Amino acid sequence: MGKIQIGCQTYTWEMLGDAWKGSVDDMLDIIAGAGYAGVEITNTMIAEYYSDPDGFAKALEKRGLVFASFGFVPMKSFTDPAFFDEELALARRGVDFVSHFPGCRLDLAGGASDNRDNIEEKFQNMCRIYNEVGAYGDAKNVPVDFHPHSHAGSILETAEEYALVMECTDSSIVGWCPDSGHIVRGGQDFIQTISTYKDRIKNFHFKDVDENGKWKLMGEGVCDYPKALEILESIGYKGWVIGEEESDEARANQKDGVTKNRQYLKSLGY
Repeated sequence: MGKIQIGCQTYTWEMLGDAWKGSVDDMLDIIAGAGYAGVEITNTMIAEYYSDPDGFAKALEKRGLVFASFGFVPMKSFTDPAFFDEELALARRGVDFVSHFPGCRLDLAGGASDNRDNIEEKFQNMCRIYNEVGAYGDAKNVPVDFHPHSHAGSILETAEEYALVMECTDSSIVGWCPDSGHIVRGGQDFIQTISTYKDRIKNFHFKDVDENGKWKLMGEGVCDYPKALEILESIGYKGWVIGEEESDEARANQKDGVTKNRQYLKSLGY
């Protein structure tokens, strides 16, 4: 043990929408105070720092934090061919931003659609985005991953869909960022899934759910994190484990939610 570092995802605040009135610096203060080593923030939450990478670097350094990964949320969905060029350009901007932070990764969100019409075309468009951004990132020394989710409209949830995206993306330039809670909510077995595709894991979100798919504080749901960490250790994983919290408890008190997650991972030796 000792190679894996623990970061915190800022979706705990993002999920609040307009109810969150704080700043990026406020989130960084809480994350650092909770004992995390790094942070993953999204393009929808980076605010004024998206045009000021040097300022963000200073804000991180001030708090002793590392920029672990940059979660990129698409303008539309990554699935509509009509927006391919525009979405690709925006994702490339994300790569350009990350290029200021050596070692940071860019995580592309899973594709989504409000219907399943022309689903094969939509799926292939999503994979083409992943590969194109992966190639651009490779040229810029920015590693790129895809991050499946299980929110409304997701087209990347089932075992069959995971198998297809693994087949359709170039493993040499596109990594996988599994999310424990989203895997379970997609109807899959968490441990079996990460075991099957363990060689593609380049970043990792730990987020817990109960047997009904309701978000829970880490360690209070059905996800077997000790076993997941054992698998990561067995493959010599040297990346980040990103704690992400969407439970009712975290919605009511973000600081308590992310702090309890950090304490739970410390109880496992991380």
